[in-house]
Amino acid sequence: MEKEIIATGIKLALALLLASYIASAYPPPACEFYGHVLVNDSAAKQGLDINAYDSQGNLCGVFIIKTPGYYGSLSCNGDDPSTPEDEGATPGEPIQLVIHNYSRTQAVGNVIWQPGEFRYVNLSFSALYCGDGICSEGEDCSNCPIDCGECPPPTEGEPSQGEEEGEGEGTKRGGGTAFGFVAPPKRPCKENWVCSEWSNCSIEGIQTRICIDINNCGTNKTKPEEVRRCIYQGNCHDGIQNNGEEGIDCGGPCPPCPSCFDGIQNQGEEGVDCGGPCPPCEVKIPKVERPAVIPGMVCGNGVCEFGEECGCPRDCRRFYWQILAIVLGELLVVYVGMRGYLRLIKRLGIPRIRRAKTRLMLRRLFIWLVVLSFLYALSVVVFLFFFGSCWNLLVKYSYILMAELVIVPFVGYYILRVLEYNEKRRLRYMKRSIDVYNQELLALLRIQSQELPRIEQEFIAEAARFRKTGIGFKVFEQYIALDQIVDLIQYINQNAYTTQPGMHDAFIKMAERVVEAFQQLDEDEHLKAMLSSNEPLKQLWDKLEFIVNQYKERLELIQELEQATERFEELSEAPPLVPGFKKDEKSKGGAQREEQA
Repeated sequence: MEKEIIATGIKLALALLLASYIASAYPPPACEFYGHVLVNDSAAKQGLDINAYDSQGNLCGVFIIKTPGYYGSLSCNGDDPSTPEDEGATPGEPIQLVIHNYSRTQAVGNVIWQPGEFRYVNLSFSALYCGDGICSEGEDCSNCPIDCGECPPPTEGEPSQGEEEGEGEGTKRGGGTAFGFVAPPKRPCKENWVCSEWSNCSIEGIQTRICIDINNCGTNKTKPEEVRRCIYQGNCHDGIQNNGEEGIDCGGPCPPCPSCFDGIQNQGEEGVDCGGPCPPCEVKIPKVERPAVIPGMVCGNGVCEFGEECGCPRDCRRFYWQILAIVLGELLVVYVGMRGYLRLIKRLGIPRIRRAKTRLMLRRLFIWLVVLSFLYALSVVVFLFFFGSCWNLLVKYSYILMAELVIVPFVGYYILRVLEYNEKRRLRYMKRSIDVYNQELLALLRIQSQELPRIEQEFIAEAARFRKTGIGFKVFEQYIALDQIVDLIQYINQNAYTTQPGMHDAFIKMAERVVEAFQQLDEDEHLKAMLSSNEPLKQLWDKLEFIVNQYKERLELIQELEQATERFEELSEAPPLVPGFKKDEKSKGGAQREEQA
C-alpha cells in the first residue's frame, strides 16, 4: 500500500514538472512600442525603419514608418526560454530604439521591456553639430572648442596652430636658401567666410550653422560664430511637455491626450477606456488581434458567420422586403386618397364629363407614381441585397446605386410609352366597339321608325271606332287619361318621325307622358274589371300596351345611345400617359361620325 502511495506521488510530481516545463516553453508575448518620430526637428518620412535592440545588442523588432512623424506599434519579441539562444528581451531589460542606423537616437519615455505591455516612447535624431557636448568625429579643438576644449599652446620652435603656414616657412628661410637667394615674404591671406542659415532651435536651446572660408586661408581669426543659444519653441512632436500642453505632445494646442473617455484603447488600458490607469473593466478580455481568416469560417456555406460581413458578403445577403412594404403602403394611401377625392367631386355635383376627365388624369398620374416608385425601390433593394452587409462595400460600390437612380426615369419613361401604346390600342378597340354598338342601336331605331307608325295608325283608327259605341263613349268620358293617350299617340305619329329640328326631344317628352299615363290607368281596378267583360275594349287595350312597350324600348335605346356617345367623347378627350404622345386622329374622326349619327 505504501509503495502505491509513493508511486502515485512520484507520478504527480513528474506531471507537475512536465506541465511547468511545457508552460514555460511558450515564448512570452511581445512588448509594443509607439510614439512620435523626429529627424532634424521634422517629422520622419514614410519608409524610414525603426529598430529595437535588447541590452545584448540582439534585434528584437523592426517597424517601417507608414505615417510621417509616427511609428507603432513596434513589436519587440521576448526571449524564448525553451531555447539556449538569446532571441529577444527579458522582463525588466531596457530596450534601445534606433532610427535607421542613427546611433545617437534620443528616446523619451519608458523603454523597459515587459511582456504584453504598451510603451509610449518618442524618438528624435539631430545631425552632428558643434555644441552638443560630444566631441564627435570631424570635430577638434580648432573647429569646435565648445565640445572638444581649447587647443594647447604651441611649443617653442613650432608654429602655433592657427598661425599662417607661410609665416613659419618664411622664418625658416630667412637666412637664405641653398641656391643663395632670399625668398620674398608671402602675402598675407585674408579670410572670407560664407555661412549657411541658422538651423532650427533644438530642444537643448542651441542653433548651429556652417561657415566656410572661400579663400581657404586655413586660419580662424575672423571666423563667425557657428553655435549660439536660442529660445526653443515647443511643438507637438518633440517628446517634451511644453507650449501649454496638458501632457507630453498632447492637449492644449496639440491633439487631445489619451484619457479614459476617448473611446480608444491606449495608455496601457486593458480595454477601451477601462483597466490600467482607468476604472477596471467589467470583464477582462485580453486584446487579441483579429486574424485575417477566422478558423472555422467557411465562405459559401450560406451561413452568415462572425467576420463574413465584409470578407464573404454572399453568405450575408438578405432581401430588404421592408422597403417594398413601405412603398406599397404609400401607394395604397395615395390610391385611397384618390378614390375619396372622386367621391367628393361626385357629391358636389360636378358634371359627368368633367368628372371623367379628372378620373382619367388621376389614373395616369397614379400609373406614373406606381412605375417610378417600384423601379426606384427595386433598384435600392437589389443594391442592398448584394452590398448591404458591409459599410465598406456600400461606399465602394455607391456609384452603381447612383447610376441606377439616373437610369430609372428613362426606363420608367419607356415602360409608360409601352403602356400608352397598349392603352391606345385598347381605346381604339373600345371606340370601334362603341361605334358598332351605336350603329346597331341606330338600326333598331330605324326598324322601329318603319313599323311603329303603322301600328300607331291602326290603334288610332280602332280608338275612333270604339269611341262611337255607347260603352266606348262612356269609357273615354270616364277616363280622360285614355283620351289624352290617344291624342299624344296621334301627335307622335304625325310629327315625331319627321326630320324637323327638335322632333327628337319632342318624341322623348311625349313618349314619357304616354308611358306615365298608361301606368296610372293600368293600376285602376275598375278599368281592369271592364277589360275582362268587354272584348272590344280588351283588344284596344292590348294594342295600346304593345305601343307603350315599344315606346319604353325606344326610350331605352335612345338613352343607351346617348351614354355611348358620352363615353366615346370621354375616350377621345382622355390625356395621354406620356406628355407629348399624340392622340389617334383616326379615332377622333370616328367620334365625330358617331356624334353626327
